[in-house]
Amino acid sequence: MQATIKFILTPQMTMYNKDNLTAIGRSSLLATWVTITTPMTYNRLATIEFEDPDILQQKETGRYTNYYHVIIGEVTEEDMMLSLWVAKDHVGFVVAMQYRSEEEIELSDNYKAFPCERKLTEAEIKEIFASIFQNPSVIEPVELSTGDKSIDNLPYTE
Repeated sequence: MQATIKFILTPQMTMYNKDNLTAIGRSSLLATWVTITTPMTYNRLATIEFEDPDILQQKETGRYTNYYHVIIGEVTEEDMMLSLWVAKDHVGFVVAMQYRSEEEIELSDNYKAFPCERKLTEAEIKEIFASIFQNPSVIEPVELSTGDKSIDNLPYTE
């Protein structure tokens, strides 16, 4: 598949001793808020940055509002679920969700009503999700060694 949307994924979970998952970075605030306010659970978390700065951004007085974008997912033995979120501070809304076992994505009503400089098309969102479904290691937790719990060694993105 030829990529038409350019983006970078950065995992935002670490794993100690193969079983202790911890969310890191500002996306962890969003993920915590999501688990408190919805029935959603997750075990994959990544930031997604788009090459086009207009994507899912608003401008106020000529400047971007600095929304950030997060992939929240859950991998189980049976399936994999991905969701794309737009966030500001520690709150946000879901753009779309998809299960690997299903062809269709669900676009949220909030996304449909979201006024922004450039929305992602349904095909572009499918492309993002498909690229992760085909290579789920891109959002797997970063494994840290048992004795290496220094905050300086955690991958962190603003």
